[in-house]
Amino acid sequence: MFEVLSDLGAVELTRGPADPLYTSDLDHDDQLLPPDAVERLRTALAEPDLPLARLTPLGVGGVRERLLAEGRDAPLLGELATAPPAELLGVLAQHYPPEDAVAELRRWLARPGQDLERLLQAVRDCPFRTRAGAMLRVLADALPSERRLLHDLRHDPVLGPVVWTQLIDAGKLEPGSLSERENLLMGAESFLSVLELAGPEGLIEQLKRMGGGDPSEFVEAILASGHPDVVGLRELCELVAEPLRRTARHPLRLVPTRPPGARGRRKKRKR
Repeated sequence: MFEVLSDLGAVELTRGPADPLYTSDLDHDDQLLPPDAVERLRTALAEPDLPLARLTPLGVGGVRERLLAEGRDAPLLGELATAPPAELLGVLAQHYPPEDAVAELRRWLARPGQDLERLLQAVRDCPFRTRAGAMLRVLADALPSERRLLHDLRHDPVLGPVVWTQLIDAGKLEPGSLSERENLLMGAESFLSVLELAGPEGLIEQLKRMGGGDPSEFVEAILASGHPDVVGLRELCELVAEPLRRTARHPLRLVPTRPPGARGRRKKRKR
């Protein structure tokens, strides 16, 4: 079959080692193949002179037509040159490898009236913390000339918490250099991201595993941090803080104890 496709100009046939991607697919914990099949495939993929096939431009075009007919995403470089900023960054973050993201972003910026500030505003307006983080990351990674972009945005009132998180993860910012308020804002960013990804139950479970006192009091401090995501903080209050408050008021413990601050809360309730 591949020889016929090669004769038609749809694939290019070579020989060599398999791409590591194929072996990594065999390492998944949720592997559906039986162990003996996995080992046979692993042995076969270790051969240094395997027959390899790569799509030619003609083959890529044929595959793209098939994907589009099935309702799948199959973008071409340049198709996003007039896309809205949020759509551009979202698609680049989800579907484009780094080198293609750079090319697509530069095409977008080359058009009149489309500049970096419009892209940053799209990140500011994004209502989802994890998506906003991905959009900002692809923007910073795709603009080598803007390598100081994140540092320049450290004091942005909306993007600051996302920026600090990414700089610390990249080892370009020491956590100790942040003020107490900045640490609270970054904690709020982390909580809101976990709330999106794991839901309220996942965040509550994570909070209960944390040491250092009553988790409900920590959440109260996060709610008072002034994080710009007002909707997210409201959801954090309703879905996480309220259940934690109820747990703190009625603790289930083998040894009768009173959580820190509970006495003061009961007095306040009586008044």
